[in-house]
Amino acid sequence: MEANHAPQPQNDYQVFLKAFLEKISEVSGRSDRTAHMPIWEKFSLDLYELSKSRDMRQFLHFQPIIQSMVIGESDYIQGEFSYLRNLKNWEERWAPALKENIFGMPIPSVLHPSSSNNLIHHAYHAAKFEAATGSRFEDMDIMVEFGGGYGSFCRLARNLGFRGRYIIFDLPAFSALQQFFLQSIGLTATDRLDELEDGVTLCCSDLAALKPFVLEQLAQAVGRSAFVATWSLSESPQSVRDDFEPILRKFSHFLIAYQGRFFDIDNTQYFRYVESITDGISWKTEPTVNSDNFYKFGGRAPA
Repeated sequence: MEANHAPQPQNDYQVFLKAFLEKISEVSGRSDRTAHMPIWEKFSLDLYELSKSRDMRQFLHFQPIIQSMVIGESDYIQGEFSYLRNLKNWEERWAPALKENIFGMPIPSVLHPSSSNNLIHHAYHAAKFEAATGSRFEDMDIMVEFGGGYGSFCRLARNLGFRGRYIIFDLPAFSALQQFFLQSIGLTATDRLDELEDGVTLCCSDLAALKPFVLEQLAQAVGRSAFVATWSLSESPQSVRDDFEPILRKFSHFLIAYQGRFFDIDNTQYFRYVESITDGISWKTEPTVNSDNFYKFGGRAPA
């Protein structure tokens, strides 16, 4: 499997690993260790325990990661790869962007062994966004991703040529993992707001601090901003959605994937509401390859 970014030297990797272990230890120490702990707190604890005894250069084989972030072989991946493979710019644009990194030891896709099913899945999202909006991520000045897994979609955006400022908002354990992964594959990532600039990814879990900062950033990127949330905003409690709403109103482009209902929340109704609060955005709703799951693509026409 060919790496698409230069892996970091061993001494740099040890620095990144030490910082990750310190962060994940702090997160696990704050967790409520009971049988009724929230699922993502249990994830944090499990990841912490595994990181102490296993090689983090193989983290994509850890059971908590496999269960929550790794896509296996499935019919829908075949359909998504076929869509990508049939694009006119497959050879020059999508095939290079799909080259996997060795870090994490991703399982090669049987459909495209130089890639993984995760990366194929994320590339499909991006390709559908481009088809629906006529815009590309590399034309944006800033991208904000709500819930970023281990950082794979951010990596894809960079592979596709995005050179602006990228922000991932997530829970603390995920923010730590995202920064660690992105740094370890040769990308620049930070958890400090004052270090964000073009070419840098900010991994942040503090919404109170992030909200005014992002609003300021978006004010400087009128018409050239993108919001990404694939099965993340749609799985958040209503209180988090409400807190994030002032930011959500300000983007010029959207890539959202969601299930029709999440427990007692009607996501179909919620995302109709999102459409109503975003002025000047042309919206398209499309079904995904999974039943009762949908895309919302949004874009503002250039002034």
